[in-house]
Amino acid sequence: MGWKTLILTLPPITIGGVQAKTLILAKRLRDTGHNVTIAYHRLTHSKKINKKVFGGFPTVEVDCTTPLLEQNFTADSPSWRRLIYDHNRHIAVGGTILIAHPLARAGVQHMVWCAADLEGDRKFRQAAMPWYRKWIDKQIVAPALERQQEKVIAASNRIYTVSHDAADRILRLAPARRMDIEVMPIPVNTDFFIPSKRSVDSFKLG
Repeated sequence: MGWKTLILTLPPITIGGVQAKTLILAKRLRDTGHNVTIAYHRLTHSKKINKKVFGGFPTVEVDCTTPLLEQNFTADSPSWRRLIYDHNRHIAVGGTILIAHPLARAGVQHMVWCAADLEGDRKFRQAAMPWYRKWIDKQIVAPALERQQEKVIAASNRIYTVSHDAADRILRLAPARRMDIEVMPIPVNTDFFIPSKRSVDSFKLG
């Protein structure tokens, strides 16, 4: 019997690092016998979904309540619970570990493949916010996101980051989980990225 595997990720707007990781992982899982479904939160009508990004894998859009508040993009919901419990393997792929929050709340074992912790992802965006956004962020958004991060860090999971810096940052938040936090870089497509056959001038870059 093949595994029913659910990948939680970000909506496919354009092909980027998160979407590339998701597709690489989905293809690998399919090749090893998994029946893969990719799920993400539904965007507002002003954003255009490009499902071709995920190469024809089955996808599910999960409704997001009050999308103007950032924490709701990774919030738990009955829709997420039904989808999660309908699968027996679970993976979260995103920019931050918050992408795994619905899995953590559902209490299922899972894997997380991320690029950053909450502070590493939002620090500079927070600094660039206008004063009224900073107030809303400080009073409402940031505390909610911090609670989500705490829930993910305390969950039954393995956390993989794309860099040693990100792994160190998350490890500082959970020093007791050293054995569960590792680095897994984004794989390189060696069929596409190959060395030039021509000699390169050592005094030129690029």
